[in-house]
Amino acid sequence: MLKHLATICLLSLVFFMPQVTLALAPADLSAIGDFRAFTHNIEGSPKKNNLNLKMQELEIAIQGYLNPYAKADVFVSSGGDNFEIEEASATILRGLPVNLNIKVGQYLVDFGKLNQGHPHGWSFVDRPISHRMLLGADGLKDVGIGVSTLLPIGVYSKLSLNVLSGRSLAWEDEERGTEKPMGVGRWSVFLPVGEHGNMDAGISGLYGTYLGKDAAGADGHNLKATMAVVDVKYKYHPSDYTSLVLQGEWLLNHRQLLRDSAVTSVSNGGGFAFVDYGFHKRFNAGMLIDYAPGVFDYQADDLYETGPEEDNNTPLGRFDNQNSTLSLTGFVGFGLVEETTLIRLYGRYMKFNIDDPQLLANPEMTSKKSQFLLGLQVIFTMGPHKPHEF
Repeated sequence: MLKHLATICLLSLVFFMPQVTLALAPADLSAIGDFRAFTHNIEGSPKKNNLNLKMQELEIAIQGYLNPYAKADVFVSSGGDNFEIEEASATILRGLPVNLNIKVGQYLVDFGKLNQGHPHGWSFVDRPISHRMLLGADGLKDVGIGVSTLLPIGVYSKLSLNVLSGRSLAWEDEERGTEKPMGVGRWSVFLPVGEHGNMDAGISGLYGTYLGKDAAGADGHNLKATMAVVDVKYKYHPSDYTSLVLQGEWLLNHRQLLRDSAVTSVSNGGGFAFVDYGFHKRFNAGMLIDYAPGVFDYQADDLYETGPEEDNNTPLGRFDNQNSTLSLTGFVGFGLVEETTLIRLYGRYMKFNIDDPQLLANPEMTSKKSQFLLGLQVIFTMGPHKPHEF
């Protein structure tokens, strides 16, 4: 009897040990640094035609399981002086009905494919200007609760729904503060393509309201914001040494706004597409083409800084359906041993089209010179949160 009891206890210990270990394991701690050396010809910038050196970002990642059913992810970053929270969320991964996952906290929203990733994980260098114009400098990041599940339709298909604070609609503009929560959803399908390829395609939607003020500063206008994005990613991976990625998104934007104390609406859109070819296992090269509504400026980005903040046209791009910006970026990268260090060379050409100066911060600006930028990026990481998967 005692022998049988000891055997049962031993088997129980072996069976439950992975979960107990998982629950008690310390969190993974990672640090990722982003160093830049660059030069450009941006008019009005004190860094024009100089060799500029900057530690662009230091990101600290703390990730781990809270118990066998839930995990937490915390990302904080600093561009020099202060640290700010990028993400701080908890996710219930299992144990819920119909295989639901629930995420709460502040996180990069499941809106399109690219928005969920961090910049150091991309093949190219900076966030596409279409995202920065329409979603914000850090992408669509908000506080809320999200639920997701796999749909039983015969292929790998995921549906996610989010209720968010909506503060990301404000765009650092006190005259467009958030009043009510907003909703965001995405449906995606993952399909194998041939023997060595796969495709991930999705469609997302966003709806929210925000406060607007008239010319006299009076509140009370509930303005609507509606967005949609279609995203496609194809990856061909015939061997460990070679890969090809084709990815793109197109964003549609419709917003109400106040002009001359009257509520009106504007519709515009933008998007990007890139190709990334990986070879000899740790090398990659590619090209990114990017189109955005409005005239893009770097004022909000202290890396390339261009001039006075009051001349910044980027926040106006959401409401601009007459002017536009086109960008073309080429990049070449090399990953050192075990992906702990990445070295990238990149060059960017940016062209501006101004048809209606009245929509700009400075109505007297009827043209803007094309911009060229050449840079070197070095990303280094300590810990399991790797900068990029080749």
